[in-house]
Amino acid sequence: MGPYRLLGRLGRGGMGVVYLGRSRGGRAVAVKVVSPELSADDRFRRRFEREVAAARRVGGFYTAAVVDADTGAERPWMATSYIQGPSLQAVVDAHGPFTVEAVRAIGGGLAEGVATIHAAGLVHRDLKPANIVIAADGPRVIDFGITRALDAASGTTSRALLGTPAYMPPEQALGEEVTAAGDVFSLGGVLAFAATGRSPFGDGRMEAIVYRLVHAEPDLVAVPPELRGIVAACLAKDPAARPGVDEVLEGLADGDASGRPWLTGPVAEMIAERDGIAPAGTVSQVGVPVPDDAPAPAPAPAPDDADRTHLAATQLRTPVSPEAPAAARPAAVGQDGRSPRRGRGFWAAVVGGAVVVAAGATLAAWLLNGRGDAPVDVVAAAADCPPASTEERATYSLPDATAAQGRTWEVVLDTCVGEIGLELDGAAAPHAVASFLTLAEGGFFDGTGCHRLYTGSVSGLQCGDPTFTGAGGPGYRFGPLENAPDDGAYPAGTLAMARSTGDPDSMGSQFYLVFADSHVPPDSAGGYTVFGRITSGLDLLRAVGAEGVEGDAAEGPPEVPVTIEHVEIEAG
Repeated sequence: MGPYRLLGRLGRGGMGVVYLGRSRGGRAVAVKVVSPELSADDRFRRRFEREVAAARRVGGFYTAAVVDADTGAERPWMATSYIQGPSLQAVVDAHGPFTVEAVRAIGGGLAEGVATIHAAGLVHRDLKPANIVIAADGPRVIDFGITRALDAASGTTSRALLGTPAYMPPEQALGEEVTAAGDVFSLGGVLAFAATGRSPFGDGRMEAIVYRLVHAEPDLVAVPPELRGIVAACLAKDPAARPGVDEVLEGLADGDASGRPWLTGPVAEMIAERDGIAPAGTVSQVGVPVPDDAPAPAPAPAPDDADRTHLAATQLRTPVSPEAPAAARPAAVGQDGRSPRRGRGFWAAVVGGAVVVAAGATLAAWLLNGRGDAPVDVVAAAADCPPASTEERATYSLPDATAAQGRTWEVVLDTCVGEIGLELDGAAAPHAVASFLTLAEGGFFDGTGCHRLYTGSVSGLQCGDPTFTGAGGPGYRFGPLENAPDDGAYPAGTLAMARSTGDPDSMGSQFYLVFADSHVPPDSAGGYTVFGRITSGLDLLRAVGAEGVEGDAAEGPPEVPVTIEHVEIEAG
């Protein structure tokens, strides 16, 4: 792409795909390539050109600089400096909240980054934990995908609301003008998340989050007293009442970044795991052709506009929450002794990491009255779902599990209501992983539906049965049971293999996507094989779960049909 050799895919979102690239001189960059359909849209091209020009104006130590771009190419692209490190979201999900000292130091760096953005005459408009990289030498603010100039009109229609509900300021949710004070509000939410592991406006459905954002006070009970004052000031509903960035820096002045208090052992390991420049096994390329002989490194995870982080291979001995490596959970405590956050959600309509909903009078009335349906939801997305196929599938031979041992795969379930990202762990469950991969590569899941929804003590969606009876399979059985939790706990984000009741050696094709913390009595025939985790799309699954089961039952066919159109194996 231009002068950059693309080494592997970092992630993708509504705008396009982000790749790890390397310059002719060997420098690593993150290359964002616009999707083909948007490339053909002249209005989007003009907007992308403005965004690139705006992003070029931003400098400073605490941001990812734009180093190159070609907005006139057949596939427009932009290259930024590649920051080696996980997102703030991934760190906290994996290891729990930061200490007060670390939050002060990280917050000071972020405030300086935001000040740099404002000095360039811009407002970020989507500052959130997923758009912040924790590097060894300090945090970086990334993704200026929806940045707008303070002094110029944007090509984006005024009736489109862009941002992430849990962290956007109330004025942005209401479709009003967003100034630099809006970024201060978002910074307050980010500080609260770093200190507590959760958004101050909670999780759940988008419309509920936005209603709390506009009407309710933030929940700061868990924020340490030393930070509560500055966080509360940032989260003032009235933009005029919020402190300026300099005042935020002053409020965080007790933090000393020179000692890098955020760089604990586990976080340092996460940063080191992202040094993926050295060539390794083949990495699949999506959307942009790369010569077969091009060197390909192990995937180098980094935050991207789809908020999907690929972590290094770790043995999944117990189920893990999304985006948390298994080795990170020896005990249920965070970096400062508090409980880590289990699982996280973002709403189902994701466009470049930002939610797009209708703005104007209709949205304002919906927000103010707290009534009505969300302008966009999985019900609307499912309206275009093709009917799931129930045709008989081929019979397969029992796959060889040795090929899966000690390896991981990144997989995308491309469904009619959105993408669901998975990571399969062959070290923990080689038989189950080998089965899933064999069936996926043979097209067994293509066109099938998720036939059963559970909303009780087990909260999950069951997929992989083309007969819709719960008895369909590929024609073979295997065992024994692998990697079943002794305590019967299946946290949100668990990927588990189904089996026949009372027969742990009956696993074949059906699997569970667990979207809320669940429990199955461990004496229930030994439990279920955990063979991976959900890395993205947990919000989508929760939205499907919120719509419930047909006939308002606790379990059964979901009200929202979910058809798996294709299974894409990203890397292995």
